[in-house]
Amino acid sequence: MIKMNKFFKRLDELLKKFVDWIKSNRLKSGLLIFIIGTLMRFGFLVFYYFTVNLDWCDMNEKVLLALNYLINGIDPYGQSYQMPVLDIINKENYFQYPPLTIIIHLPVLLWPGQPSIGQIDFYPAFFILHFIVDIYVFYRFWKGGYYGTAIGQWIITAPLFAMLDFSNFISIPMLFLVLTYLNLDNPTKSALYISLGTITYTYLAIPALFFFIYHFKKNKLAGLKRFIIGLIPAIIIIIPFLVWNPVTFIHDIFISQGTRVSGNFLHPYNNILGENTYWFLHVCSIPPYLNTIYNLIVDPSIPLSIPHLTTVLTGLALLLTFYYLYKFWKKPYRGKLVYWSFLMTLAFILASPSGYAHIMIIPIIILVFVFDLRKEISIEKYLENYKTPYLRSIKQT
Repeated sequence: MIKMNKFFKRLDELLKKFVDWIKSNRLKSGLLIFIIGTLMRFGFLVFYYFTVNLDWCDMNEKVLLALNYLINGIDPYGQSYQMPVLDIINKENYFQYPPLTIIIHLPVLLWPGQPSIGQIDFYPAFFILHFIVDIYVFYRFWKGGYYGTAIGQWIITAPLFAMLDFSNFISIPMLFLVLTYLNLDNPTKSALYISLGTITYTYLAIPALFFFIYHFKKNKLAGLKRFIIGLIPAIIIIIPFLVWNPVTFIHDIFISQGTRVSGNFLHPYNNILGENTYWFLHVCSIPPYLNTIYNLIVDPSIPLSIPHLTTVLTGLALLLTFYYLYKFWKKPYRGKLVYWSFLMTLAFILASPSGYAHIMIIPIIILVFVFDLRKEISIEKYLENYKTPYLRSIKQT
């Protein structure tokens, strides 16, 4: 026990020295972290490319198909999408992602070579775009003094993002979410970023509702006016797609995912339930676990699913969100903004049929600010505008 206490004491001393070195050498330490993380990301990317013998990409492939529809004058919503992933053919007749997902990826069409290379289905143009976004997120975290988060995002999760950056676009909503919470006391900027994030990834609509209430209650009509101004770019982007085919657009964005059948871990590879997928990947949502228990109890020999399970769970998450929005209307303070928006976003993800691990990046990003403002959760009054840890440290000195 004495040896363990000495070990932890020594570890605390080393960590303190490391943090002090970072604070006194922000530029040098930031560059060092950036170089290490970059080498790790590309190292893991090379490892994946030469060792993985499965198709790992479907989200970016679907976005590319949508881009091709769009540039040929075809509404990308309601079209047929067929993407091989994990050696299984995914066939879908909807595009569930909001319009900015398509528009923001227009630069990938400038890629001069084949869009995809290798058995892993590596998309270089998507990787480059998302890698640049990741760099900016790292920069904003480091500049703001969130050193631990920056190290986690750039180094600790390097193996994860080396894969995610070419297989899906989670970096884009992550960027908008970070910018939203960094500007959480600025009605126009927070509305701008959270609305752009929402028309990239619909899960961000949950924190958007809390931000709307926060700025309206804090600044009254002036806050509402500034918030609405921040929404204008998102509205301009979404209107043409909504007018193009309103019924199909609403179906694809809001209804299509509700028709998916959640699988279970007892029969992870089946497509009898209406899903061509590996269900052991879906560890971050509740339905597969409940379906597995149900399958074990009723008949383990065949794949079964609880009828309307995700609809019921999503409905419960929605009711819970309305309850906390009501509570927040009564007590619209900053600590509760970050805390309750985190909880409700997490609730919707856990209720979803997909449960992919990368989606958990969304609530984890919010959790960064929950941790930073943890002392404010119980404070029921408006405080001075939010400042990053770095700006607060300057003020203290």
